[in-house]
Parts: sequence; C-alpha cells; structure tokens
Amino acid sequence: MENDRKYSIILFMVFASTLFIKCILLHYISFGYIAVRSLWNEPQEFFSFYIIKLLPAVGIASLVFLTKRKWWTVVVSLLVDIWIVANAIYVRSYGLFLTLDVIAMAGNLSGFTSSILAYVNWKVLIFFGITMMFAIFVWKIHITKRNYHLFLCAFLLTGALVLLEKLTYTGKVFPTHEPRLVQIQKIATGKSSASMSHYVESSSILHYFPTIFIYDAYHTAYLKDATQSISFTEREQEILQTIIRDEGTDTPTSSLYILLVESLENWAIGLQDTNGMPVMPFLASLIKEQNVLYAKQIRSQALYGNSGDGQMLVNTGMLPVQSGAACMLYGKHTFPNIGHFYNNTLNVNAASNNVWNQYDMNHCYAYNHYVFPQGKIEINDAEVFNLAKQNLPQSDEKICVQVITISTHVPFHPIGSCSLQFEADMPETMQRYLVCAHYTDSCIADFVATLQKQNVYENASIVITGDHTIFKKSLLQEFQPFAQKYHYPVPDEESFCPLIIVSSNLSDRVEINEMCYQMDIFPTILHCIGVDDYYWKGFGVNLLDSTARKNRLISEEEAFTLSDKMIRSNYFAK
Repeated sequence: MENDRKYSIILFMVFASTLFIKCILLHYISFGYIAVRSLWNEPQEFFSFYIIKLLPAVGIASLVFLTKRKWWTVVVSLLVDIWIVANAIYVRSYGLFLTLDVIAMAGNLSGFTSSILAYVNWKVLIFFGITMMFAIFVWKIHITKRNYHLFLCAFLLTGALVLLEKLTYTGKVFPTHEPRLVQIQKIATGKSSASMSHYVESSSILHYFPTIFIYDAYHTAYLKDATQSISFTEREQEILQTIIRDEGTDTPTSSLYILLVESLENWAIGLQDTNGMPVMPFLASLIKEQNVLYAKQIRSQALYGNSGDGQMLVNTGMLPVQSGAACMLYGKHTFPNIGHFYNNTLNVNAASNNVWNQYDMNHCYAYNHYVFPQGKIEINDAEVFNLAKQNLPQSDEKICVQVITISTHVPFHPIGSCSLQFEADMPETMQRYLVCAHYTDSCIADFVATLQKQNVYENASIVITGDHTIFKKSLLQEFQPFAQKYHYPVPDEESFCPLIIVSSNLSDRVEINEMCYQMDIFPTILHCIGVDDYYWKGFGVNLLDSTARKNRLISEEEAFTLSDKMIRSNYFAK
C-alpha cells in the first residue's frame, strides 16, 4: 500500500515534469529563449510563461492516480511528441501554431514534401528521446491500486494553478503590466501577424490546444457560413464610410505588371558576396532609377494562407481572415480587385492551379487568361517568365499581367550554376536562399528586358514585391552569430518584404525607410495606374502620400477585424 502511494507520486511528478520540460524545449527551439531573466524585470511575463506550461502538465499527469495501468502515460507522451514536432516545424516556417483549418488545408501541400522536411532538424529528436527514457522509467514502476486521495490533492494543485493563472491573466497579480487578457482580446478582435505571433510566444502548446484550437473549430463550423449573424460596430461603419466611396475613374493610364516574388526579403537586395558581387544586381540597380518607389520595410500580413494571403493582399487590398485561408474558404465570394480595370488580363503562376485554390481566385481577381504548369506541381522561374513572355497580349491596349514565381520557395533548390562566393561558415539555409534569390533576380531582369524590347516599358507600371517573408524569428536568430560576425544586415526579430514600383506616372525617385504594411500596396498601385479614386481603396494608404503614412485612419488590428467580417459576409456582393 505504501509503495503504491510512493510509486504513484513519483510517476505523477516524473510524468508532469516530462510534459513541462517538453513545452519549455519547444519554446526554446522555436523562439530561442525561456524567459528566465524576466523574473527580475517582468515578473508577470515570467509567471505567465511558466504557469501556462506547468498547468496542463500537472492536469494531465494527475490522471495517473485514477488508474492502475501506467503504459497509457507513454502513449500520451508519444502523442504529445508528434503534436509538438508538427508545431515546431510549423512555427519555424510560419511563426504560428497549427489550427484545425491549417490541418484541413494539408492537401494543399501535395508535391511540396521537401518544403516541409527542410524545417526538420536533429533537435526534434530530443522529444522522442525524453519519451524513451520515460518509457524505461515506467517499465520499472509497479502500481497495483488507485489513489483517489492523491488524485484529489493533484486536482486541488491544478485548481490552484488555474487560479494563479487567472489572476495573472487578468492583471490582478501584477497590475502595472498589461494583463494577458488584453493580449487574448487582441487576438479575438483582430489577428494581425504581429499580435498572433506574440500570442504564440506567450502560450503553451498544451494550453493552446483546448483554447485557440477549440475556438478555431467553433469558428470553422459556425461562423464560416453564418453570414447573417455578422454585424458591424458603429466604429466599423464609420471606417467603411470613410474608405468606400462612389465609383470613380475606371480607365487606367498605364499597363500594369505585377511580379509577385516568392518569399522575397528586403535584406537580400543590397547584399554582396565575398568578391563584392551583388546578390541581386538587377533589383539593386533598379531601386536607384529615377521613376521608382522603393519601400524597404513592408510588414508581411499573411497569416494561415501564406502565399494565398499575399496574393489577396496585393490584388484586393483585403486582409486575411482570422481562421484558415480566404482563398480556400471563400473562393466563390466577390472581391474588389485591380484586374477589372483592364479588358486584357493575364496571370502566370509557377505552381499548379490547385495550389491555394488558384482557379477560383483568378476569377475573383478578374484575370481572364490564366497560365499554369501542365502536368507538373511547379516550374522554375525561368520557365514561368518564359510562359509569361509567350502569352503576353499582342495588342496596343493597356494590359494587366501578374507573374508569380516559386524558385525562392523552401527548401531553396538552386537552379544551374552560380558564381557567387560566400564565407565558408555561412548557414546553409541562408546560402541556398541567396543563391536562389540571385537566380530569380536574373529571371526578372530578363523579363523586364523583354518589356523594354517590346517598347511597353516606358508606358507601364511594374510592381515587384514579395508575397510574404520566409524567415521567422527562430531562423533569424540562428543566423545572427554569422550575420554579426560578417556585418550582414539580417534582422533578428522580424524580416520585411520590399516594394519596388517602376512607373511612367512617377516623376521622382521615392525611398521609404519607415515600416509600412502589405495592405498599403493596393492603394499605392491604384495611384500609380491613375485610378486612385476607385470606390474601394483598401485598408492601407498610398505610400506616396507621406501625410497619409503618418496619419492612418485605421489601425492594423481594426483592419484585420473588419476585413474578416467583410470577407465572411461577402460584403462586396451586396
């Protein structure tokens, strides 16, 4: 009897400890810190960080007192490992945890297995190693009776942790600091990429599952089709009255070419190799021309839709929905767009038409001619630009062309030979990305040269930007030792896309160093093609208007919330 009690307590403590340690390890692998120093300067952060990870571990482990069987703990530990590893991969690639909608979109990754494996490293084996050691320990433990009294004690301990978490959550323990409740409300009312990433960092993978995961299930099952229940607040109605106007000019003054570059990050443009050769010589030269707008820090606002979200932001000025991807869930809805200004439109995509529901979304974006790989999942950038050149409309009327690249997609497979030389200790992932960026740059240069030969360059607006960033915080921090050693301008917290617009409607060179948003691209394009009085100007601002940049009428959080409601309710169909 005494041994049963002792072994049960030991099993409980060891099981809870393994789950707790795994949560801490996942956070360290994903974000590079475990908040120990915050005990002195940010105690609320410290207690929130650790309690939120200890609470579910103690709650799950308390169940050992209710059964004589013990091997279920090993099974649970193994399932937790699988869940943790899946999220570790997703955090490294997207900076977020998995949701039901993301899992439901797994078919979208067909043919992109290498992209997933690229984010797997030896560190994930640590979790399975802990489980193996735990299994050996369980094999040595012998329990013959249940211990309801001990379960009651563990239950009370769990309750005490819940109470402490609630007090910290509402800010009653440390009232001088922003309570976690405020952080959660930010997520519930508007999932900006920044606030969502912040919430993931302050959460626990075991705590996340029954909170956001269940919320996501509710959102998917109920809210997706509950368009009649969506209402707009008085503040939201005021915003809509401000940004939606009567139909204006519908005749563009120039043709439009949108080059949407996969995972293009700004820091790569000005980089040089060890011999002084530019990594992206064409773009580095282009941003110095006279009639160019160059915005260095465009914050990626793509969420779960990733490339699909990036395409929607550029083409419609709408922001991603709070759960899932709009392109997968609302491909039959009506969206404002740039393409409808032109009678002749062309979209050329390096990926097949079933990736991110491209077929439906091209109709939403008003592209009447769509070219994609035949019989392949993807083609390289030289091939996609060749397809674009072959299918360029041969008429004198103004046209709209969008080309979507893919060669800078994870896992960064270099195409052909490359003369760039880098330091021997450069991280392999960084080197492969830069080699691919060099290749994509040459493909863009060749395409622009074609436009110049066809004498359409001088009367065109050419937009070059990234669909989203690729290196999230964990990878950026892995690059830091090398970047600091050789003075590479690699950010350590957040990377940005560039926005380059070459336009016949620009008389001066404009360089913007301040942080802007992807939602600013749409209204800026409208201005550059001469239709900035279109009834929908988006949530962003025309970046050429410095006053508007500094006096935004709507915050990013408000824009996310309002866009979500508008997309789900099919607002523009009304």
